[in-house]
Amino acid sequence: MSNIEQIRNQCIENICEIIKNGKLKSQQQDFFNKRIISKWTNFYNNFKIIGTCFFRGCDKPTIKNSHTITNSNCLKTISESNHLLQPQYHYFKKSIELQKVGINEASTFPGFCEDHENTFKEFETHEIIDESSLMLYQSYRVICREIHFYEVLLKCSNSINQYYQKLLNQEANDLYKKELLKKNLNSECLQSLDFNITNRLLGEINSTSKEHIKYISRLKKFKCAYDCFMNTDNNNQGLQYKGVKYKYKLPVAMGGCAQVRFNKSKVFVFTLNVVPINNYTYVFIKSDDLHIDFFNKMVEIYFNNPLKTLSLIESFMIYGTDNWFISPKYWDSIPGTTRNNILKNLNFSPDFNFKELPFSIFEDVKKIMQGSQ
Repeated sequence: MSNIEQIRNQCIENICEIIKNGKLKSQQQDFFNKRIISKWTNFYNNFKIIGTCFFRGCDKPTIKNSHTITNSNCLKTISESNHLLQPQYHYFKKSIELQKVGINEASTFPGFCEDHENTFKEFETHEIIDESSLMLYQSYRVICREIHFYEVLLKCSNSINQYYQKLLNQEANDLYKKELLKKNLNSECLQSLDFNITNRLLGEINSTSKEHIKYISRLKKFKCAYDCFMNTDNNNQGLQYKGVKYKYKLPVAMGGCAQVRFNKSKVFVFTLNVVPINNYTYVFIKSDDLHIDFFNKMVEIYFNNPLKTLSLIESFMIYGTDNWFISPKYWDSIPGTTRNNILKNLNFSPDFNFKELPFSIFEDVKKIMQGSQ
């Protein structure tokens, strides 16, 4: 081995030791916060990019704003000056806040072409609610929105991963070249190397991305159960569902997906929807028919008692989905301590464990329920 090769190898070993000990500036949390976190804001921009219609077999471009929750007969009725509040992650503050959103943008995503969007409008504009269509179309749109959400999130994660890896490798190469220059080696020795650096922060991004890939796959299988009969009269083949209708209007609308893990290979995926229309609130859950026993257990626990149903709704708002919208007026009426608890405990994750809240969001509704029992 030549003297130059020995020097180069020693320099490489020195840099690898720095990397191993996590001594690169770009490996530090402060660097990550300043240079990387801001990249996550691209997610909200990418989320709005027009794509291909989610209806199976349709290759037409989507409209920009497909509603997952019915607009005119639901979102509008709980809005204030045509505005609602929705949870949104604030990347710079590392916290979730409630943001004001207009009803024309609330719950929207670029999901369906104009023709298929009109399919939904037909049932939404009827004066008499077709409950079967409501459960079918609402749940279908929620699943499509969830797939879109996590596909965009995955794309953003991969982009950030590549960008961060490039910065890490760039710093390592800069140090490597400085070491070589100190040894008075000529420019022919200064070729950049691929150090293929990993660290805790990259590991967390990669680990989360792998879980998102699995979740997207499960969602697409769930969607297939809908695709088989979206244009047929057999609206429930391969699916199981439960719906209840309450004689009061909750000041919140929600359409979310989540998964319950039994083990690594057995996972239950479902949608939970809360739709206040007129003076009623429709609450319904749908899943495929792979885990009938667990589904029936959920129904027995949460759908045979209005207080339990309300508890499930509150828990799902905090631990289950980001796709919910609340009346600004009602939010302002919630005690400050409770509002702080809501914001502090909000968690965007596809995993749901039915954890009951240590506080109540809809305390007034709970009292009405208790008085009617």
